[in-house]
Amino acid sequence: MFKQTKKNIFVDENNKVKIISSKSLFSKLDKSCIEQLYSISKLPGICDYVYGFPDLHVGHGVPVGSCFVVDADNDPIISPKAIGTDINCGIRLIRTNLKSKDISEKQYKEIVKAFEKLPIGLSKDGIKITKQDLKEICYQGLEWAVKNSYANKFDKLYVDRQGCFRDASPKYLSKTAIEKGLTQLGTLGQGNHFIDLLVVDKIFDKFFCKRHKIEKDQILIMLHTGSRGLGYQVADEFTKKCKHKDPIEYLYLNSKDGSHYYKTMCAAANYAFVNRAVLSKRIIDALENALNLGHGTINARLLYDCSHNFAKIETRNKKRYLVTRKGAIRGIISERLSDHSEFLESGTPVILPGSMLDDTYVLLPKEKMRKETFSTLPHGCGRVMSRDKAKSKISAKDLKQKLLKKGIYLSGHSENVLREEQPAAYKSSKVVVDSVVDAGLCKKAFSLKPKVVITG
Repeated sequence: MFKQTKKNIFVDENNKVKIISSKSLFSKLDKSCIEQLYSISKLPGICDYVYGFPDLHVGHGVPVGSCFVVDADNDPIISPKAIGTDINCGIRLIRTNLKSKDISEKQYKEIVKAFEKLPIGLSKDGIKITKQDLKEICYQGLEWAVKNSYANKFDKLYVDRQGCFRDASPKYLSKTAIEKGLTQLGTLGQGNHFIDLLVVDKIFDKFFCKRHKIEKDQILIMLHTGSRGLGYQVADEFTKKCKHKDPIEYLYLNSKDGSHYYKTMCAAANYAFVNRAVLSKRIIDALENALNLGHGTINARLLYDCSHNFAKIETRNKKRYLVTRKGAIRGIISERLSDHSEFLESGTPVILPGSMLDDTYVLLPKEKMRKETFSTLPHGCGRVMSRDKAKSKISAKDLKQKLLKKGIYLSGHSENVLREEQPAAYKSSKVVVDSVVDAGLCKKAFSLKPKVVITG
């Protein structure tokens, strides 16, 4: 049984699970999600609530849109199953100097054609790298992209942990993981991974938008991808090494396998940061070509790159915790940032994508979030329909026509994926966002409307 303790905050009677949700979303929540949250609460060493967010939906052992915390100094556990197969899957949002009026409908069609040629789906057409490159990517993260002209030196200021997890080591990567890493750098993947061209619609926080050069009708690029086959291989192999499987597979962090997994997970996370940086450059090049612009004409600047599948050591009140977020984003309030942070006045932005038809929101964390949800916010809308059911409801042709009537151009590598990712498969982004805003956890900075949607 749950009781509502504060607006949009529900806590179970045993104080084990806390769910952030509007009443309407909570009433429709799949009971299997709650069962999965309770299951996580039985893991050894849990020292806080197990959290669920408005985008909560059933996952593989662990619901997507959840977070849990263990004491990092008391024989902590780490779960490859909970973190999942797409280590450091994340969202990147890039500002451009283009306005919606700069692009004609004919040019949007050319952009779609150009984006269709990008390495989307389960592509192996990554940039050419050597094994030495892969080793450096896994150790250095985004610094490798800077050195090799796939990012600029300022980009690191706009990336979670400056694009590098220092505990990373590729030493324990398998031959298969290495092979996948060598062929997939700068590729999108499939499923819910996407590339969007968005138009700024509403400005809510004028100070933030002025500070970060966000204007109404401005074109932004958003992409959603992670560590690709390398991350999948790491998760799969280490999940199989878990001797502890109840309630889900886990390792003790201080064990040999646990330590190796943590270092390898960090390596996969660094690969994901570079994958997003490389893919960003390929997208911008494709956009310039589609618009017949010279190289470097589009002034593209990263707004933020945030992760949502990871386990991090975090300190609170001088105590260390291992925080696992599955389909959830860490928000850092301004008081917890260094004096050199680009987000010192606002806290780090949290990017919450909408469906193909819905608005995307950029949110700013508030102090209450740190206290109520261990500095965590939702990462998206959350599914309300299974992939099979979504696919059965509409054809790819009808879906494209439906979006085109709204002025949105849709394409992708797979028609089946298009149908699986159709708008009706997801909760309303407005309802999800209002759930956390009304709970006092964050505020809106600005919103964007989709114009071009490319799925994997």
